[in-house]
Parts: sequence; structure tokens; C-alpha cells
Amino acid sequence: MVNGNSFRFLSVFLLLFSITSYAEERPYYMWVDDDGVLNFAQDRPRDREAEEIAEPPRKFGQRLFSDESAETAYISPEEKFTQQTREVNCTSGRKSLEKLQGFKTIFFRGEDGFFRQLSDEAKQEKISETEQTIKENCPEPDL
Repeated sequence: MVNGNSFRFLSVFLLLFSITSYAEERPYYMWVDDDGVLNFAQDRPRDREAEEIAEPPRKFGQRLFSDESAETAYISPEEKFTQQTREVNCTSGRKSLEKLQGFKTIFFRGEDGFFRQLSDEAKQEKISETEQTIKENCPEPDL
């Protein structure tokens, strides 16, 4: 004879088992939205085409592709910071090079607070350093 507690436990167990197995069997869909963001969901979007995928998406922050040269669906905060730093360095380098090449005489403030003229040798050295900065940080150097 089955008592009430055993019956309740069995009912709850079967209910939970059926819910988890249902969630695992539903397909996942993948699509790119208007902002270029890769999306995953178990419900097909109504307003656009979506590709049904066999495996669920990876955990947050995990690379989507195993090939190092392939694009990734996720950029880590460190990678994003490095990318933004390179963009700032590129822009700054291009502006500095424009000024260095555009003016015959360059003045700078020394450590003592007085302005001094940059020698031709020092100016050429700064130009070379700036060109190297552009080469290292800009996707397509404007040299």
C-alpha cells in the first residue's frame, strides 16, 4: 500500500523530471539583430530569420569558435579595453604627426616651466616615434 508522502514525492519527482527533459529537448535559435549582436533563444524570433542550432549556446564569456583566427561572438572586457586604447593611441598619433610635420618650429614646455624650441634632430626623432605609434595602433597607417 502506498502512503500519502510516497505518492507526493513520486508526483513531484515526475513533474520535475518532465519539466527538465522538456527544456533540454527544445531547439535553440541563433540570429543577428539590427545592431549586429548575435542572439540565442529557445523561442524563434517573429520578425526575422533565425537558424536552428543543435547545441545550446556557450556560457557567458566562453568563445563560440575554437579556432583562434576566427571571429568570436564575445569580446572580453580586457580585449575591448585594449581595442579602445589602440583607437585612442591611433587618433592621438595621427594628430601629433600632423602637427609635427605641419610646423617648421615646435616649442615645448621644459621641466622648469619655460618654453624651448625643439631641435631638428629631436623633431625628427619625435616624428619617427609617432610613425611607430601609428604603425602599432592603427589598422591602416596613413604614412
